[in-house]
Amino acid sequence: MDKDQWDTLHTVFGLLMILFGIWHVILNWKAIVKYFASKEFFITTVAVLLITVGSVANVPPFKTIMDAGEKIKKSWPRPKVMLPAPHAELFPLKKVAKLAGVPPQKALSILRSKGLKVDSLNETLKEIAAKNDTTPARVYKLLIRAK
Repeated sequence: MDKDQWDTLHTVFGLLMILFGIWHVILNWKAIVKYFASKEFFITTVAVLLITVGSVANVPPFKTIMDAGEKIKKSWPRPKVMLPAPHAELFPLKKVAKLAGVPPQKALSILRSKGLKVDSLNETLKEIAAKNDTTPARVYKLLIRAK
């Protein structure tokens, strides 16, 4: 799946989780109120506070867990070409061209000379990529390689 498909899944399942959570609270309201007065609620609250404080203070074992996560992230292969800014696929071509150090009109002619369909400098990298059945990273790669 591509980034947009993952974003869609994340958003839809997040919304469903919220809706089912609200439904769960409504259906179990009496039990939830009763739970607030229980020993288990007190123990759970203390545990959550300890985990929160330990995580924010960055102390073991929380730091160890975060360090392991960072090590795993660093082991993932990095793309050969990174877009110039977060969410640059949503920027118009004229802005991406400037970030890449290419005059906007030259960027337009570069992409067209590579066989890409580009209507204007106001199209986003995402729109250009979709129209040409490619990725925003590949469109950007064509720009910076031809500078």
